[in-house]
Amino acid sequence: MSLKTITQCDVCGEKNAQTYYTAPKNICRVCYLKAKKIRADALKQKAIDYLGGKCKICEYKDCISAMDFHHTDPSTKEFMWIDMQQKEWDEITSELDKCDLLCCRCHREIHHVGIEDVSNSEYIPQIIRNQQRNIKTKCNYCDKEFEHSKNRSRKYCSLECRNLYQKQQIIEKSQKDYPSKEELQELINSIPWVSIGKIYGVSDNCVKKWAKKFGIVRNPDAKIKYKQHNSIYLLQEDGTKICPKCSRKMLEQDFQKYKSQKDGLVSHCRGCSELTRRTRLHNKKDNR
Repeated sequence: MSLKTITQCDVCGEKNAQTYYTAPKNICRVCYLKAKKIRADALKQKAIDYLGGKCKICEYKDCISAMDFHHTDPSTKEFMWIDMQQKEWDEITSELDKCDLLCCRCHREIHHVGIEDVSNSEYIPQIIRNQQRNIKTKCNYCDKEFEHSKNRSRKYCSLECRNLYQKQQIIEKSQKDYPSKEELQELINSIPWVSIGKIYGVSDNCVKKWAKKFGIVRNPDAKIKYKQHNSIYLLQEDGTKICPKCSRKMLEQDFQKYKSQKDGLVSHCRGCSELTRRTRLHNKKDNR
């Protein structure tokens, strides 16, 4: 029994048996797929030129992969584009005569809205997309006006302006008036880390790094002060409680029960809790 002789690819010279096709020609898999892609793109470009070369609605013509053939009457459709590639050119043109050339986005919007006849101008305003593909905005650094795609939000006219703007922000941040050692010591012993960070526009970890740099240690009595401060929001002996959000003094029945709290009640009143819940639901709907 004779062994199969492995020849090489006629295009690139590949000899690997795992990536080799013996029929119909001596060509490896990579070269075969490249040639197939080139033939398919050339045929699609020919079909696009046959229908005018641009989208019938927005006149888009940049990328052939983004162009679709929309059948105006679905009942007359015999085959799709993937099937057209295997047909003769006469059969392809007979099918293309039933189609309108659209970009992929206009094609999706037409099927979403339910437009049947694209040639009728009264339906065109129903297309969701704005006809203007590019919009003009001002650069955040140099105030120069530039155009960009409305689907991409750009803040700078060039990469150089973006880098210069970032350097400017770093310089401005380094020139801020940060607290001295004595001021920081007094703040650390009076209010929490998070509250100090809010004053200077930084995080609580940043404040802790400042304290470590200056060698400041928090006074143990500071935690007692915090507890005394928070105790005013607990249930009092007269059966009243202060809501920390609206600062109103209310009765015990105005707060929902919560066993994990020290006083067995939720910290916020029923009105503030309901307002917070509605705000969260509204934000979820906006993010969808």
